[in-house]
Amino acid sequence: MNYDAILVVSFGGPESKEDVIPFLENVLRGRNVPRERLLAVAEHYYHFDGKSPINQQTRELIAAIKEELAQHGPKLPVQNALRAPLPAPRHMPPHRAEHRYRRG
Repeated sequence: MNYDAILVVSFGGPESKEDVIPFLENVLRGRNVPRERLLAVAEHYYHFDGKSPINQQTRELIAAIKEELAQHGPKLPVQNALRAPLPAPRHMPPHRAEHRYRRG
């Protein structure tokens, strides 16, 4: 099989304490979750200074994949896509449509 790129899909998460509530509101949008529960979940993120550990883990995974491909090929771009990005433009991944990646 031939591929145009590797797309690493992760859930995403907040990067700072200020991001926690907007992130959770985005994830829970349209669901009947009491505000008290949202705030209780936020406390878990505050324990890590508002940072979701999955973000750094995903960056490390992408770096390792890029290194492996650089050493052994094939030459492919590696992109990250977030399942639940923050609802702020600075956190949105670059638009992928212009790349026209395809499978197979």
